Amino acid sequence: MGTVDRLKERLEHKDYIGKACPICGAAPTLKSRGFDPWGDMGYDCCTEFWLECSGCGIIKAGAYNNINTKDAEAKNEAIKDWNEVVDYVDDLITKTHKEK
Repeated sequence: MGTVDRLKERLEHKDYIGKACPICGAAPTLKSRGFDPWGDMGYDCCTEFWLECSGCGIIKAGAYNNINTKDAEAKNEAIKDWNEVVDYVDDLITKTHKEK
């Protein structure tokens, strides 16, 4: 199955988030982990969210929440960051390809 077919298949799923990886065409996966940024509170007070390519795993981008940020906002920020990184990498690939 070609990259275009894989992209169309991913777009049909409800759980699709973010743009496809410009390197391999796979959809990103939303991941998260709790952490204590100060290291002394004894519990995970923040959550880091990031998107990672589910195919090649080369591209990762994300954001985290804190006491003032809700999880949904942090997830949306991670998706926004992912899309910006994908656009940047895609522009680099396209520019490099045109120069040859």
